[in-house]
Amino acid sequence: MKFVYPEFLWAFGVLLIPVIIHLFNFRRYKTLYFSSLKFIQFVDQQTRSTKNLKHLLVLISRLLAFTFIVIAFAQPYIPTSGKSDKGGKPVLAIYIDNSFSMTLKGTEGELISEARELARKMIQKAPADTRFMLVTNNLSGVELRLTTKIDALERLDKIKESPLFRPLSMVIEKMKGSLKREKETNQKLGMEQFVLFSDFQKKSFDPEFFTEDTEVFYHPIKLVPQDASNLVVDSVWFTSPIHKIGTSNELNVRVSNKGKNDLTNVELHLVVGNIKRDVFIDLEANSYSTTVINYPEQALGIQKGVVSVNDKQFFQDDDYYFNYQVSSNSNVLIVNGENAVSNISLVYSLDNFYAVKEIQQNEFMLDALKEIDLGLQ
Repeated sequence: MKFVYPEFLWAFGVLLIPVIIHLFNFRRYKTLYFSSLKFIQFVDQQTRSTKNLKHLLVLISRLLAFTFIVIAFAQPYIPTSGKSDKGGKPVLAIYIDNSFSMTLKGTEGELISEARELARKMIQKAPADTRFMLVTNNLSGVELRLTTKIDALERLDKIKESPLFRPLSMVIEKMKGSLKREKETNQKLGMEQFVLFSDFQKKSFDPEFFTEDTEVFYHPIKLVPQDASNLVVDSVWFTSPIHKIGTSNELNVRVSNKGKNDLTNVELHLVVGNIKRDVFIDLEANSYSTTVINYPEQALGIQKGVVSVNDKQFFQDDDYYFNYQVSSNSNVLIVNGENAVSNISLVYSLDNFYAVKEIQQNEFMLDALKEIDLGLQ
């Protein structure tokens, strides 16, 4: 058996404390005056052995408690390979999940800040000859290289949240592959430890990937937010796919409440060009609600819009961006067969928005569809 932090074994000196308490605390006597000790002597002889046994059990319990605390801080382990015995430099590979979910508030600030501080303490307490690998979801070439303690501490302060998402299996495979290449360059490495800081979202954690590994020690550390509730604009869509100047658009917006509490008067804000709309909706816990926002179409060309929800906990998914095309007309092609009627073309001709073109079935060619928005046969 070996220890990750053998310097903590000096703390075994605290075992003297319960021994000293036992020797001095239980030898205090109090004088009592009785007219006759004839009956007291018999009771004292019977209870003295019981008291001694009780005091001994208390001493043993205290010694065991302090022993287990010291061993826990020293972090014992049983080497499964001879790598660390060959004098190789130990490797501490640290993964910090910097996805947007790590910006949720924990007990000491944002989860990503807690991860940085815990990693900093680990790096500072590691032996001087330890080689470090500090990895995030970026998985850049710089991150996948082994570095020194000073360089690792400097890079730690530069870790920021990122929209990138990586499955945990991909991250570990990249880290292992990089260490394998380091060994192929004749670099002598010792014990390898992987420390994983994450909130372990279901979509990123794939437990079937993790099997028994005799080469690497894994230390997953889960960071839990104080409040995991979240409002998100799930999706948006139009009731009608056709957009015309002067008509009213119906925009459907679905908002999800991923929290455990019902919410009332949640503010929903829409901006499309110069048009702004605000609506308020109610959401039950762990459910979604769909609302319709109406606004007039005022300009031609590509229109850009954004729907925002007012969330006080998590902000990265509060905005939903979309765009669509508004044309001055829509080209319609009608392909007439043998039994064709003219009613369809008459209906479309009532609206100047539609530019109708009619051809016979035997005149149809695929090239005719290149500039057509709607084809009828």
